[in-house]
Amino acid sequence: MRIAFIVRYLSDGGAERVTSLLASGMAMAGHEVAVFSFRFMENEYPLDSRVTRAYVPEGSFLTRARAFRGLIGDYVPDCVISLGCKYDYVWAAGLFGSQKVILSERNDPAREQPVLKRFFTRLCYRRAWGVVFQTPYASDFFKNGVKRRAVIANPAPDELPTWNPECHDET
Repeated sequence: MRIAFIVRYLSDGGAERVTSLLASGMAMAGHEVAVFSFRFMENEYPLDSRVTRAYVPEGSFLTRARAFRGLIGDYVPDCVISLGCKYDYVWAAGLFGSQKVILSERNDPAREQPVLKRFFTRLCYRRAWGVVFQTPYASDFFKNGVKRRAVIANPAPDELPTWNPECHDET
């Protein structure tokens, strides 16, 4: 199977780390895997050597959407996976309906966000082949309109400390 992962960049985040692990694991299992990102970062998570890596060039949204569509069109994946980002490019490339697109809700869906973004996310979840959620709560939040769903818990240990904004250094 040819699998394409879509990610903002490949460093500094949980979804990015999970993307690197999934892409590498699927390549080790014998699948053809590519990771497409929209920014190069110095400290990217490692990928198995069998994973193809491609970057969408800088530019306006329209320029990048065209370039992304070309990269995906040249790769011809059987499945496109995006872990919580770049749904706008997946939409602009016309992948909903023409590809198996799997999306993932990686955050608290009840968090405050702009109305247009909330509407667009719901629309993308309705058009996706399937959506992966980290918790039953998140899955229930989007109970209407998602064709296929799965809950796959984040593999973090239960005994993590509670996050305290006073101790968080934003620099």
